[in-house]
Amino acid sequence: LHQAIRTEDWPETERLARSLLKEQPDKEDVLFMLAASLAMQGRPLEASEVNAELTRLRPKEPLYWSNYATLLREAGSLQEAFSAQQEALRLAPDDPDQLTSLALLQLETGEYVAARETMQAALKHDATSPRVRIHAARTCEICRDQEDAEALLKPWRNWLPLPEDLQIELADLLLSTGDGSDALVVLEDLVRRG
Repeated sequence: LHQAIRTEDWPETERLARSLLKEQPDKEDVLFMLAASLAMQGRPLEASEVNAELTRLRPKEPLYWSNYATLLREAGSLQEAFSAQQEALRLAPDDPDQLTSLALLQLETGEYVAARETMQAALKHDATSPRVRIHAARTCEICRDQEDAEALLKPWRNWLPLPEDLQIELADLLLSTGDGSDALVVLEDLVRRG
């Protein structure tokens, strides 16, 4: 199973996880890997069902609630996603990752000012995280505060390399704040790695 994950063979990871779960249906780490493999195959609804089982097994684990919320959001179940994310925040109220996940939900539902306020709270808990700064910059940019967005992105050169989705978001933000040459550098770095 670990070999399939290391090679990012998600169908094989799913097959092996399902096989192991036939013998031990409540095996937490295998359920986690099954949910991840389904999500990586673009099946968020199925992954959310597995994650629901994880929240049942470990109801005090904020990571499982947050993952559940993310998968529900990707599946288009926004109200359920909000409920799950609120539970994650109840369990870990000062966690910048949980706050960031809430802000992403708020952005998706058009609550731009609330998302910006949520990201300001996340920044108070971790002002150095590239993920937090990039998403905070996005909320500033949406609220037409270019100056704060640019300030948040200023140390971007120290962040590379980033996960692909975050690096694309960074490039888009650099472009929208008016720095096309920096956006090009970020995208060229991504292409070189790819």
